[in-house]
Amino acid sequence: MQHNGTYEIDFDDLDRKASQQLTSLFLLCNPKNLIGRVWKKDELERNALICTKHDVMVVQMRSLQTLRMRGVCTIHF
Repeated sequence: MQHNGTYEIDFDDLDRKASQQLTSLFLLCNPKNLIGRVWKKDELERNALICTKHDVMVVQMRSLQTLRMRGVCTIHF
């Protein structure tokens, strides 16, 4: 969702969707994704807590990990 011109994770929505019985995998695209956003450490930690709580496996797409964004430190999941 977009908030103040920045895309953010809707953690309430993620929690609801992760709690659904058929949800078993979360595909994380970081640092490169469709919105060009590098997720912050606290966002990744909160994502991990939600996925762990609901026993959802996280798979990080790392095919573009070598791309760098000037002035941005990428934190891998």
